[in-house]
Amino acid sequence: MAQPAGGPGSGVGVGGDGGSGTVSGTDNQDGDPGSDGAQGSGGTNNCLGCTYKWVAICDPALANTGCGANACPAGFLMETLMITDPRLPAPIAGASRCRSPSGATPAQVRLAAFDQFSQLLTTAHPSQQPAGAGVVNLPTLFSTNTPVAQVFNETLLGVQVTLNVDASWTWDFGDGTTLTSADPGGAYPIASLNHIYLRAGTYAVTLTTNWTGTFSMAGGPAAVIAGGPIPRLSAPFAIDVHEAHSVLVTG
Repeated sequence: MAQPAGGPGSGVGVGGDGGSGTVSGTDNQDGDPGSDGAQGSGGTNNCLGCTYKWVAICDPALANTGCGANACPAGFLMETLMITDPRLPAPIAGASRCRSPSGATPAQVRLAAFDQFSQLLTTAHPSQQPAGAGVVNLPTLFSTNTPVAQVFNETLLGVQVTLNVDASWTWDFGDGTTLTSADPGGAYPIASLNHIYLRAGTYAVTLTTNWTGTFSMAGGPAAVIAGGPIPRLSAPFAIDVHEAHSVLVTG
């Protein structure tokens, strides 16, 4: 198998649809033809008529991560960039890397998963009972109206990706009391998420949803999505809390 001048890593620019294409230039073999199909930049064109193709072979001498069944994550295959120069008797072996059937690398799919995760995050629309009001020394019930866990199955850059999204919530009840909980609460008779106001008045309640998650590619092991928890702040709403008064009823 012929090697380019300077050995593995000396550069030729490549461009095409990710699986095959043309070659021009001298200095950009490290550019991934599968990422955007852009033609590599470099020096003068010394490879006129050259073509490339990614093939499912791996020479350990060309791959930093080694070869074998476990060299790539699930859904990816170690492939080598083979460049055909019409002036040479044998193809030139370029870089070896993990690629999906669509030509994406694991790093590209990870970035796409992070981006999709941020787009899937929603803002809660909280509510409470009694609606718009409360009674001093009695529980006011709250609800986030948002599930605590969600699963999304997406196809990202041609790879099946599962996103597991989890929520927790931080309440500010407006009276100086805060609560962070994974309990979404609910309407009566669900009373697990409640707050007791000790004085009458109007209180502005705010809710922050804290999102975290994991992702897995092609059924492989789950990995934590970096940067969490990611907050989403809901619009504040007011509660009028009143004193309860006893009334004598005769009959």
